[in-house]
Amino acid sequence: MVDLESVSRRVHEFFTGRDYTIAVAESCTGGLICHSLTNHSGSSKYFTQGVVTYSAEAKTNILKIPRQQITKYGVVSIQIALEMAKQVRILFNSNIGISSTGFTGPSGGTIEHSVGTAFVAVATDKWSKSVEIHSSSDREGNKSYFAARALELILEIDAE
Repeated sequence: MVDLESVSRRVHEFFTGRDYTIAVAESCTGGLICHSLTNHSGSSKYFTQGVVTYSAEAKTNILKIPRQQITKYGVVSIQIALEMAKQVRILFNSNIGISSTGFTGPSGGTIEHSVGTAFVAVATDKWSKSVEIHSSSDREGNKSYFAARALELILEIDAE
């Protein structure tokens, strides 16, 4: 299992000495990505803003994701996670956008995506990546795992 605290520390080191900023759009992680990013002294140099867009309406109203896309792909999808990351980056004028959407449990899920399924994404103006991830923990464990995996995507930016 990925350790959220150690990933968060590595992400803080990633931002240290770089002139990057990050904005966050969370759904299933409920603010945990923002918490993890701001849990380090000096994070105000790179963390611009975060929003918890838990409902489809929030994704449409705040992030300006077209309702047609949500209807077509579903709020828990690789396409919507990627659009969330792109839109939050633009909305808050950041270099990097990061997002999460999924089913943390114990209820929820769909025929296509069971509880413990999430999609996380990172986007810059030139690069983006969205992945499907799975966890079989309880609600809190799923949130922590999803947040850690989302943060890990940041570490891939320079590698591409």
